[in-house]
Amino acid sequence: MTQASAPRIQGLRVRPVRVPMTHPHQTASGTIAESPLVLTDALIDDGTVGHSMVFTYTAAALKPTAELIRNFEALVTGEPLAPAEIAQKLATRFRLLGTQGLVGMALAAIDMALWDALARSHATRLVRLLGGIEKPIPAYGAIGYDGADASARTGEDWAKRGFTGVKAKIGYPTVQEDVAVIRAIRSAVGDNVAVMVDYNQCLTPSEAIQRLRVLDDEGLTWVEEPTLAPDYAGHADPVRGKLVGRARHPACHRRAGFRLRDARCHENRRRDRLDARGDIGACPGHPRIQPPMARNQRAAIVRDAGGSLA
Repeated sequence: MTQASAPRIQGLRVRPVRVPMTHPHQTASGTIAESPLVLTDALIDDGTVGHSMVFTYTAAALKPTAELIRNFEALVTGEPLAPAEIAQKLATRFRLLGTQGLVGMALAAIDMALWDALARSHATRLVRLLGGIEKPIPAYGAIGYDGADASARTGEDWAKRGFTGVKAKIGYPTVQEDVAVIRAIRSAVGDNVAVMVDYNQCLTPSEAIQRLRVLDDEGLTWVEEPTLAPDYAGHADPVRGKLVGRARHPACHRRAGFRLRDARCHENRRRDRLDARGDIGACPGHPRIQPPMARNQRAAIVRDAGGSLA
């Protein structure tokens, strides 16, 4: 297919939505009661429509992210449907501004929608288009910042439903409370279920070293986000403290090792492509895998959960 004959991008359709959670999720950083999502459709001149969804963490970032995507529409309209080329073009365009934060989320929304459109235009799955094949992906059940008893009950429920791993939010006032929660979960789920924990970046590097030393004998599969994501120097402290493999940020993976990144959306974009190639299991130290959401579930999310357009 030549550039002249390639399908071209007609525009983007962007919708911010707020979807209430049936069960609000407690974390060390606060309560998450809804999912602020930006739904993006890439409209192609052959009638194809590609879809994507990004989670903005807070409703305060919902409309700004949606507006950024709309502002970027003029940069891709009329371009051939070539996601890799467009991603490179946009990265170059925003080199000075940077591609982290909300800009990165907006670029990721466009990128994923274009890849989805490309697969749809070829009447195939993206995994096949990229040379991979569908295969099962391990998933874990989430446990909120709910204390020992409630966390144990939730973990037990996930195990009864067949999940082979659970991840709990911790970061309680004392490490003894963290340990009590972990042990309660372990007692509830048994020895054959992987237990992971997530601090949501609530510790300083020195606190992380102290707490992770205490947790070292608890049989955890991993400890997620103990320190602030952009604190690169701080990330080195747990390494010097011989805690390699314990204090790692989800966006710290590469196939040949770890590389810290500012924008989590870059992690999501790369994970999608690794997933499509069947290589995601090869990412060292990054088993934080959950099944990708089917594109046709997006409308159902908003409809069934009583979500509203923001």
